[in-house]
Amino acid sequence: MKLTKIVALTALAASFGAQAASTTASTSTTDLGSIYQKLKESPLSLDLLSETATARGTEGFTNTTIGYLGYKLTDVDSLKLENRMTFDQTKGSEDSYWSRTVLSYNRGKILTQDANGINLSAKIEQRFYPTETIKAKTNQTGLTRISAKTSYAFNDMFSVGATLYGAKTQRIDKSKGTSTDSYVYGSISENFQINDKWYVSFIQEPYIGKRVNGTQSANIYNVIETGYQVTPELLAAVYTANTLTSGGANDKLSLSNMGEAMKSQEFAFYLYLNAF
Repeated sequence: MKLTKIVALTALAASFGAQAASTTASTSTTDLGSIYQKLKESPLSLDLLSETATARGTEGFTNTTIGYLGYKLTDVDSLKLENRMTFDQTKGSEDSYWSRTVLSYNRGKILTQDANGINLSAKIEQRFYPTETIKAKTNQTGLTRISAKTSYAFNDMFSVGATLYGAKTQRIDKSKGTSTDSYVYGSISENFQINDKWYVSFIQEPYIGKRVNGTQSANIYNVIETGYQVTPELLAAVYTANTLTSGGANDKLSLSNMGEAMKSQEFAFYLYLNAF
């Protein structure tokens, strides 16, 4: 991604400013390019995501910016640190806060389609909520989550994927019956690669949460997304989504609630940058 490279090279230029001042411009550019190439070839990785979203019936928008710093331990094992910042302008005022930190261990290529007929990877992660506002809202300091991800490509144009998650929360007030104790949810995607630049994905994410008092909450998050690979390092995408929630006398999921879900339809745009 050109934008990511500009960000990375600007940071490097600031760090090595004193050295650059004593060399020619062409030498400085060569040195920076060499350093950046070494970063790309190193076990380190840096990805950046910036997403802006709004919803029908909501004034204003939210922006979420996430930095993913990874370290490759082996060809199949890696660690990743995620830091998430949120800017919220949906309540008539502006609010910025550090919303999440996640440390994860990832194991890839447990199975591969070439050797086993299907791809399989797994992850274990620990989430931390750094701000008191989110801790109070969720009644959690964080949660531990494990997941397994599978995918299968039928051909160059069509593939499917599925991820199953299970999480256990670290609750602050353990006696608060309405807070979530644990949850499971899945993410199922159908992906159409139109050409080497464009894709369209349909995603369904069913969720079941278990409260401390024994009751459950359930919903299905439905997404239609289209993206464009601007460069090998930069992806731009837009999506629309709605959440079908449980309701009614039996608190069950029902398509009769789809009309209510459409009233708060979400619309979003994001950029995903691979710095190195």
